[in-house]
Amino acid sequence: MQQQFILSSSCELKLRSFDAMNEMRKKNLLCDVTLVVKDMEIPAHKIVLASYSPYFYAMFTGFEESRQDRIILQGVDRHALELLIEYVYTSTVEVKEDNVEVLLTAAKLLQLTDVRDACCDYLRTQLDASNCLGIRDFSDMHGCVDLINYDETYIEKHFNEVTQFDKFLNLTHEQVIGLISNDHISVSSEERVYECVINWLRYDIATREQYTADLMKHVRLPFLAKEYITQKVDKEPLLQGNVICKNLIIEALTYHLLPSEIKPLDASNSLGIRDFSDMHGCVDLVNYAETYVEKHFNEVTQFDKFLNLTREQVIGLISNDHISVSSEERVYECVINWLRYDIATREQYTADLMKHVLLPFLAKEYIRTSPFSC
Repeated sequence: MQQQFILSSSCELKLRSFDAMNEMRKKNLLCDVTLVVKDMEIPAHKIVLASYSPYFYAMFTGFEESRQDRIILQGVDRHALELLIEYVYTSTVEVKEDNVEVLLTAAKLLQLTDVRDACCDYLRTQLDASNCLGIRDFSDMHGCVDLINYDETYIEKHFNEVTQFDKFLNLTHEQVIGLISNDHISVSSEERVYECVINWLRYDIATREQYTADLMKHVRLPFLAKEYITQKVDKEPLLQGNVICKNLIIEALTYHLLPSEIKPLDASNSLGIRDFSDMHGCVDLVNYAETYVEKHFNEVTQFDKFLNLTREQVIGLISNDHISVSSEERVYECVINWLRYDIATREQYTADLMKHVLLPFLAKEYIRTSPFSC
C-alpha cells in the first residue's frame, strides 16, 4: 500500500515568507500596486493587502481600483498608513502617545480591527482626569464601544477631578446635562454639581446663558444645604432673573420645610416625601422620589406608609414597569398585605388589584403552597 507523507509548514516558515515579501516590497520587487498619500508612495502587493484588510479586499476584487496600479487614498495619515502596511507584512506595530490617534483612525478605515483594539487598549492605560473627556469623544467618534464604556465608568468615579479641567468647560450643553444627570456619578456633594454648572455657564456667558434653566433642572437643589441655597444659590445673578430657576429654588427651600423626621430620603419616608412634594407642586422632587421608590420597591413596601396608600396609588405603584423587584411573588404579597390591612373596606378592590399582578410569573410551587390568600 502506498504511504502518504504530509508536510505542514510551521508558523516560522510563514513568518519568513512574509518577511521576504516585505523585503521585496521595500525594494519594489513584484509589487502590483502603489498607494499614494499626498507626496508619499508606498509599493505593495495586492494579494497581501487583500488577505489582511477587508477594505483592500473589497477594493481589489470589486471596484475600479482592482484594475489600477496606483491608488490615491484620501482621509488617512500618511505615516499611519506606512505603519499599517508594515504591520500587514510583519504583524508588528508600535502604538505610542504621538501616533495612537492617527493609527486608530487609519486602522478603522482599513478595517484592521486588531490594531484598532490595540489602540483602544493603549488609550485605556493612559486615561486620567485631564484627558478622559477627550478620549471619550474620540472613542465615540470611532465607535470604540468598550473604550467608551470604560471611559464613562472612569468619569463617573472621578467626577470631582474631571470637572476641574478645561475640557469640561468646553463640553456642549447636551454633554453637560448627560454628565450631571447621571445617577452613577460619585460626587463629594450636590454643591459640587451646582458649582460645575455655574462655572460652565460663566465660561461663555453670552452664548450659554440661554441654557441656564435646562441645566439647573438637573441639579438636585433640594439636596444642597439650606444655608448654601440662601447664601449662594438664591443670590447667583445668573439665576435671579430666570423664572424657572427661581421656582426651582423655591422648591428646594420647600423641601427643607419638610418635617425633620421624613428626611433625608430613604425607604421609610420616600412615599411620604413623594406625596408631600406632589401636594406642593415640587415636580423635580416628585420625580426624584418616584425614582427612589422604583429602585427600592422591596424595602419601601415593608413600611406602614405603603399600607396607608389609596387603591389608586397601589395600582400606580405595582403597575409601574420600572420598579426593581426581587420577584413577582413580592408584588403579590404586597397586594395581599395591603388588602388585609383593612379587609372590611378593601376586599372590594381585590380583583382590580390582582389584574396588575403578573400571576403567570409566579412559581408554580408558590401558587400551590403560598399561605398568602384572601
